[in-house]
Order: sequence, then C-alpha cells, then structure tokens
Amino acid sequence: FTAVMLSKRLELSNVMINFYIILLFCSAVIVLIRKDLTRSTIIGGVLFGIIYFISFYILNRLQSINNWFILDGLERIFILNVPLYELLFAILFGAYWGNLYEVFFGYRFKTFKR
Repeated sequence: FTAVMLSKRLELSNVMINFYIILLFCSAVIVLIRKDLTRSTIIGGVLFGIIYFISFYILNRLQSINNWFILDGLERIFILNVPLYELLFAILFGAYWGNLYEVFFGYRFKTFKR
C-alpha cells in the first residue's frame, strides 16, 4: 500500500521502483536496530536471490514470462533472460523478509561452542 501511495505522490511510472526503496529502507532499519542480524540479512538476500533467479530462469525457459511484465520506467537489462530488476527485487525481499520473525519476537541466534 505504501509503495502505491509513494508512486502516486512522486508520479513514478512503475510501482516496483518504490518497492525497491521501501525494501532497502526496511532492511537498513533492521540492520541498524539489530546489528546481530547483519550477516543473516546478507545471507537471506543472496540465497533468496539465487533461488528466485533459478526459478525464474527455468520458468522462462518453459514459457516466456518476460512478456507479462511492464517494463516502463525500468532498465531493460537481462541476465540469462532474467530481468535485472526482478533479481534486485528478490535480493531485497529476501534480505527484508528473512529477519522479520527474529525482529518481531526478539529472538537471537545462539552460538554453540565446540
């Protein structure tokens, strides 16, 4: 909802640009509040980005899903026929979403001694 309102306010042609801004901002706030989640944020973003990239690549080989996307206001940069903005969204989403449980419930990772 916030991204749609921001898009209308700034008169941007594509709502996805706002999603990038919001996800980056929320991930940064999580890291600033909980410094112990920095590593988890990076790993979550990279792993989800890899899974999303592989899934998108396989689905795009089976059926051209690039035709479904609106590319107005976004760069037309592709990596193995996967849009760069989709990969960026996956990384930012994984970085944000991967830590929400720990943030909301105040859980901390334990270190085990060997």
